[in-house]
Amino acid sequence: MGVYFRKDKGDKCKQWWMTFSRNGRRVQECTYQATKRAALEYYHKRVSEIHSKTNSWQGDVRFREFAPIYLERYAKPNKLSWKSSDESYLRELNGYFGNYYLSEITQAMIDDWVAKSRATRIRKTKEGKPQYLSPASVNRKLACLKTLFNKAIEWGYLEVSPCARVKKLKEDNQRTRFLTKEEIVRFLAHSSLELQEIFTILIHTGMRKGELQKLKWQDLDFNRGLIGLFQTKSGKIRYIPMTMAVKEALLKRRIKKQSETWVFPGDSGKPFNFRKAFETARKKAGLNDLRVHDLRHTFASHLCMSGADIMTVKELLGHSSLKMTERYSHLTDYHKAQAVAMLEKSLPFATTVLLAGKQGQTQEFDKIVSSLKSNK
Repeated sequence: MGVYFRKDKGDKCKQWWMTFSRNGRRVQECTYQATKRAALEYYHKRVSEIHSKTNSWQGDVRFREFAPIYLERYAKPNKLSWKSSDESYLRELNGYFGNYYLSEITQAMIDDWVAKSRATRIRKTKEGKPQYLSPASVNRKLACLKTLFNKAIEWGYLEVSPCARVKKLKEDNQRTRFLTKEEIVRFLAHSSLELQEIFTILIHTGMRKGELQKLKWQDLDFNRGLIGLFQTKSGKIRYIPMTMAVKEALLKRRIKKQSETWVFPGDSGKPFNFRKAFETARKKAGLNDLRVHDLRHTFASHLCMSGADIMTVKELLGHSSLKMTERYSHLTDYHKAQAVAMLEKSLPFATTVLLAGKQGQTQEFDKIVSSLKSNK
């Protein structure tokens, strides 16, 4: 037991590691220290902390044993899409970390998992080139892993998170595909009546697919014209005003009222899944690159082009940071530029005077000044 020097190629922990015993098991951790002296000081501090732990310590568990605890205690109560996100991610992560105790998992192991995940081939493109797992997909799983280790610390199963210094991959998530007015009409023309209602609500509210699926009649305030979203991705409640088109679509469904609880009920109490209908309409309309999430982009993009400020768009979308909304700012800037360009059309006479004077066209300038005096 003590500190030792490690020369692993993929190791980013400045090479000084320590080993000690906890609950009868040997544990290895990186000290994150550059010198042996500093590493020894850190080692004695850590051992002292562990020995002074109270009975609140839960004991070390394997990753596959803790994953269900995390899902039950945290993911299910707090995440709308926990089944398609956290549960799905942990199924894959169990294959890599499942047999390890939480305290055995190191940053080097996680870095190795990130590298292998990034090199995973998922399909081939139309040109026959291999397509790999995107940085965004890896980052979603890494975020889940980080949260799991943080909860393990909070609940007394672990001391230090091996994810603390693992950085997310750089990703390009600035895709802002949105529908033009002509494309909106084309899509609606090839949609069923129910899909038209869904489509109208999504492009007029900017709701996520999951938020629409979980919408309840009690969340709608027709008197005030507001939709309350209480199960959101960020966990924060937000309210969206109804446009007339949205109100009409919801009132039509209210008359049918296929469910006492859900606005869009599915089979056997499950959320309504309209993906198949969406794909059919998309193909018929010839919109091959369109995704359901692009309807949210359509809402935000047309808001910006109508002159809405970026902070209002952020609040309506429910973004946790302004950085996420700034992808639409170029649309606002474009329309500002268009508005300023109109100034030249409204003030052509003043522009001519200015140019004539600057270019030394004295005769033309004198004519303009004379005409101005004669008009007085």
